[in-house]
Formats: sequence, structure tokens, C-alpha cells
Amino acid sequence: MAEQYKQIEKNKASDLILLSVGACPALPNGKRQPHGLIIAYITELSGKPSFLFVGLPKKGLYVREDILDFIREAENVKHVTYKDDKGRDKDIRLCRHDSGTIIDVAARNEDANSFADGFAEVTAAPLRFCASMDEGAVPKEEKPFTVEINYASECKHQADGYCYAVVNAYNAALLGLVFDREELQLETREGKRVRIEVRRANVSVVEEDIMYVAPVTASEGVTDYYLTEEFNYLDGNEASTRKYKISYSTRLCAYRIIRE
Repeated sequence: MAEQYKQIEKNKASDLILLSVGACPALPNGKRQPHGLIIAYITELSGKPSFLFVGLPKKGLYVREDILDFIREAENVKHVTYKDDKGRDKDIRLCRHDSGTIIDVAARNEDANSFADGFAEVTAAPLRFCASMDEGAVPKEEKPFTVEINYASECKHQADGYCYAVVNAYNAALLGLVFDREELQLETREGKRVRIEVRRANVSVVEEDIMYVAPVTASEGVTDYYLTEEFNYLDGNEASTRKYKISYSTRLCAYRIIRE
């Protein structure tokens, strides 16, 4: 048995490069539908994700490495790498409701009202993404699965159900890809990476290491697009004030950045 285990370890791929990781708690109301966390992770520039369903933390709370370990074990690789172009750890984009029942699976900094290092908040909300999965089906725990996700003018999923968590985790991962683009690679005066939080916040309190991106809701209550707060941008010796609209392109199947 020991030799067989060694051979399995030897046959594992060495590394899996992650481009973006999003996650959203799933709190379905149906019987025999356990609560848990849906993780969406993207490894290709095409933006096609894989998903995992894991249980809620039994003791304590998850840290960044816990989520990466779930992916590593599910994909049967020795290591996963999730870093930016400068070799810095990238944030896992963790969805959180701004009202109703809120369950945090990761620690929060109460003073800053934000997640601890390793995570960046994305407000969970009704989206225009539709997941082609049975609302009543229970994903197998810690087993990778794929879901066909389409963009439509109107999509309705049971609030807090598995489909709702899948599309929100997917959306968070897609936003992670767009935040990697040069326009939003922001640093403080000290060279610290600026964390991007997708939520409505009181921007009258200036925090140099956080930039807020506000969801803009359409009349039917669905998130339509996102707007960054206004910020100062330094390009060489030239300084300018910028603000961006982030909207989904059905042609590109990705988010695009438009300067306002």
C-alpha cells in the first residue's frame, strides 16, 4: 500500500496555475441540502471555470490556504500557484450578502469592516448569469464539477441556493480577471498592492490600500454593471483622475473596462 501511495504521488502533476478564484456561501432551504461553500476557479484565459462544493468550516474559519488546498486536492496536483505578476499573493474574492442572513466563512477585520488578508469582498446579489443545473441537486462534496453558465436579460435563482452561489462565485472569479488588467493594478505610495472590494461603502473615509467598486442595480433588482470610485492615477510623471465602468460583454464573454 505504501508503494502504491508513493506511485500515486509521483504521478501527480507538479503545479496548477490559478488565474482567479471566487467563492460564495450556499445556504439552500431545501431538505437534505447541506449548507456549504461554492468555489469557482479559473485556470485558462478563456474564463471557463471549474467548481467545488465544500462544507462550512467545522472549527474556526477558513484562511486563504484552506481554499487553495481544497483545489489542490480536488485537482490531484502537488501545488497550486495563485500570485500576481510581481509574485504577490492574489486575493480570493469571497461573496458576502449586505443584508439578511450572513454567514462568514473567513475572518473579518472589524475595524475596517472587511475580510482579513487573503480575501476581498464581493457583494452577493441577483445576477444576469444563469446556471444550467438542477436547483434541487446536491453537488458532491470536494469533487470538481462544471456548469454551463449563460448570460441573459433576466435570470431567477432561488436566493441562497446552489445555483445562486454558483453564479455569484463565477461572477467573483470573472471580476478577479478584470482586476488583473493594467488599468486596475494600483499601488499605494509605499508600493503596497491596493485591494479591490466590490461593495457599497462609505468612501468619505479614505483608505489608501482599498479601492471600492460599487454594484449598480437595474430596475428589476439585478446587478447591471459596476463603477469604481474616482481615484488618482500616476503614469510616469503624468497624474490624472480616473473612474471606470465595468460591464459584461456577451461578445467577449468577459468583463470590460470603460473609462468614464
